[in-house]
Parts: sequence; structure tokens; C-alpha cells
Amino acid sequence: MHPENQTPILSPALSLDNLLLLMLCTPVQVIGGRYFYVASWKALRHGQANMDVLIVLATTIAFAYSILVLIIALILRWPSSPMTFFDVPPMLIVFISLGRMLEHKAKGKTSEALSRLMSLQAKEATLITMDSEGRVTSERGINIEL
Repeated sequence: MHPENQTPILSPALSLDNLLLLMLCTPVQVIGGRYFYVASWKALRHGQANMDVLIVLATTIAFAYSILVLIIALILRWPSSPMTFFDVPPMLIVFISLGRMLEHKAKGKTSEALSRLMSLQAKEATLITMDSEGRVTSERGINIEL
């Protein structure tokens, strides 16, 4: 946002926008990102880096940078509020969580469809033997379940 459109709070370096974004982003980062922090910690403890580690790195860097630049602006009494990225962590966390939820839902429906398909499988087959002229000489039911 342009400096002339910002509503200053306490000092010109702290705009209402940045204050609201900080207050709204912090619970999402801490509570909403908890799953990602726990999963990435477990992955790093086992010497692996997965997608959770990348999400935690991206959201933490954006959040920490925004807080740091806001603190520096307040200490140095900048004439306008700095450009922050408080909107990035909540968006990443929400979009990734939404994608995972949709993936789990799709996997559940796929498993359910496969189970229904397997229940339609025949339990018995009929073995037909024919003579040389093509007439049926015998029929015998064979159980095909394993």
C-alpha cells in the first residue's frame, strides 16, 4: 500500500494495515501451522527434507522478515510503514491444507469405489468341457476365491 494511503498507529512506521495483518497472521502461523511444524521437525530428525519442511521454511521466513522489518521501522522511526509479507504465511498454510484435505477426500472415495468393485467380483467360475464337435459334455463350478 502506498504510504499516503496508510493510517498510522502509534507512529508513522506502524500502519493499521500492518498491525491488523500481524494480529490476524500470528494465530494462523502458530495454530494453523502447528501440523507443518511438527511434521517437519519429525522429518528433519530423521534426516529427511519433505514438503512440510519447505512450507515451514517459507512461512517462517516471510513471518520473521515481516516482524523484523516492522521492528526496525519502529526503532529507526521510518516516515512510513514498511512493505511486509504477513499475508503470505496464512495463504500458504490454508491453500496447502485445503489441497491435502481434497487429496484425502479423493483417496477415500477411490478406496470406497475399489471396495465396491471388488465386491462385484465373481466368486465362482464354470468350467465347460466340449467334445470335438463343439457340444458341451460337462459343466463344473470352480471356487475362484483365494
